Amino acid sequence: MALVPTLVANVAPPINFVLMRGLLTQTRKKCPFHNGTVAGELQKHGGSMSVKWRRWDDLAVSVTPLGEAPNPIVYGMGRDSAAATVTDITVATAKYGKLITYSEEVDLFNVNTRAAEMLTPIGRNAGVTLDKLMANVFDAETTAIFSNGTATAAVNTAIASADVNGAYVALDSADGIPFDPMSTGSTLVGSSPIRESYLGICHPHVAFDIRAITGFLGVEQYASGTSTYIGEFGTVGGVRWVSSTNSPIELNAGGTPGSMRSTAGSSADVYSSFVYAMNAMGSVGLGEKQTVEIYKEGTIPATIEIIRHGVEDGGLSNPFNEVGGIAWKCWWAGKTLDSTLIKKIESAATSV
Repeated sequence: MALVPTLVANVAPPINFVLMRGLLTQTRKKCPFHNGTVAGELQKHGGSMSVKWRRWDDLAVSVTPLGEAPNPIVYGMGRDSAAATVTDITVATAKYGKLITYSEEVDLFNVNTRAAEMLTPIGRNAGVTLDKLMANVFDAETTAIFSNGTATAAVNTAIASADVNGAYVALDSADGIPFDPMSTGSTLVGSSPIRESYLGICHPHVAFDIRAITGFLGVEQYASGTSTYIGEFGTVGGVRWVSSTNSPIELNAGGTPGSMRSTAGSSADVYSSFVYAMNAMGSVGLGEKQTVEIYKEGTIPATIEIIRHGVEDGGLSNPFNEVGGIAWKCWWAGKTLDSTLIKKIESAATSV
């Protein structure tokens, strides 16, 4: 809970000042970790806090030819049947939220839009919280590709072509479905074709190294021929990449840093990047389907409830009508639906 108990210490009144704008434009994180997830919806009053996805398993390939049908005709024609099987994935939702309280002086001695402006940090916090929670679900994957081929504690090289190719081949070998079809480009000069692609998410520090991989194509070279994602910066190795500072980092967790980034100077910081196919990840909201798009911090997903209580509310807990509050609340869950369709790449990042 964030409390604004006094006037001067937290939100000083703009006495003898002219406010050029009610609220200055703030930085906005890109929130890509729900992009491409399979949206689940937990029904209100449905009697459960969990949601289930069901995947029909593939049937075995038949390589034996069918013989001539029997005569006389019999039930089943003498053929063997196969039993259909399913895999169920279940996840329980949990409740998340944040509250800002403010004293009546904030309203009385500030411009009358001040309480409304508090909706901006609430919305920012709500959007980035859900994205960070989903990033943690991505990061829980244990089937990692290491930039130097060993383990987290030895990672001290930048992401390379072999890492991206390894992830692509793993997804292709699991019959992964790419998110984007091939684009042949357009008639505009300099518009390049790109092949069908999986999705990739990385930290901006890693994006610098991905741009240096041979064969990298910047988004500006193909954007006129296909739709692009918010924050997309390019493609390489059959993966279209988006960068976000919500991507996980393990500080000082790698090997000798050399020319790589290091917070303490003794060990490389280790960054997690992700390459995934369709139906790899799922996300759930209560009463609404969780967003399956990339959004920017400050955009409030439909699953989030915004709550405001003015200083005049509260009964005996607020007997003098002195305190108001603005909050967000959400029931949410994320889940890996098929671990064969997502690969985590752990790498260091070049210090620039």
